[in-house]
Amino acid sequence: MDGGESRKILVALDGSAQSMAAVKYVAATAFDGEARLVLTHVLSRVPESCYDLAKFPDLKEKVAVLREWDASNEKAVRDFLKKCEEVCWAEGLAENRVHVAVKELQRGVARDLLDESRDGYSAVVLGRVGKSKVKDLVMGSVANKLIGRLGHVPVWVIGGNPKPGRLLVAMDGSETSLKTVRYVASTLDMRRQEVCLYHVSRATESSDLHGGPVDADLDLYIQGLYRDQTDRVMREARDLLIAAGAEPQRLKLKYESGKASRADAIVQEADCGGYDTIVLGRKGVSKVEEFLIGRVSAKVLHKAREQAVWVVD
Repeated sequence: MDGGESRKILVALDGSAQSMAAVKYVAATAFDGEARLVLTHVLSRVPESCYDLAKFPDLKEKVAVLREWDASNEKAVRDFLKKCEEVCWAEGLAENRVHVAVKELQRGVARDLLDESRDGYSAVVLGRVGKSKVKDLVMGSVANKLIGRLGHVPVWVIGGNPKPGRLLVAMDGSETSLKTVRYVASTLDMRRQEVCLYHVSRATESSDLHGGPVDADLDLYIQGLYRDQTDRVMREARDLLIAAGAEPQRLKLKYESGKASRADAIVQEADCGGYDTIVLGRKGVSKVEEFLIGRVSAKVLHKAREQAVWVVD
């Protein structure tokens, strides 16, 4: 792994059970105590202008209630972050590797977190759904706003209560897939991981790659070239993980073809194989195969409700 000082993880927290699950997942992912976790909450306060209303006698009591709520809210936030710190320490992270940041709201929760994410982080961690249940049918509103804008840093979206240690890495035969694998190898202690490198293609994939239906012999030839490229990338990815410390017997290469939906196949494989972490790259080998927010990644994020989904640049 790379030096721990290069890995700073922003964990966005809102006091919800899901954000606590995100802390537990990140802390248990371990990093052997080398990463720095920044547990961050954007605090929304009562506007100062409201307190000016205390000069009106009939509003003085209501302003006092607002002050009490403001203080109580801040205390609840800091108590929650303290519990999150304790979870990290219990997982073996040294106290100086866990930092708490309560940031007062400036431009909006999502925008403030986006601004913070540009400060040298190697990942941003979000809970899939937030404190409000009104009703984020796909994901929490803050997560939804952030995911499409975090193109400069990998994002981990945590759903349910995933356990670390077993990863499904979606491969598409592109060099971007290798970048994704390098990120995994540099982020995790590979000695503790079980990894499936998973390649899935759709039924019409080879024709899509070159723009439309062709002669059957040419189509078979193109499929062969594509398989050769995919095999090379998969083997290189496997070698990268072994060089990073992964045990060969804990690495699996799996190929599937003829699927109607790659996103469905990825989530189904994760469910059936017991992989609590799904890793995707943002871009693939062609326009047909892009892992972009809005296509395969968005579909996986929508469907993988009980896993941690990493979207890696």
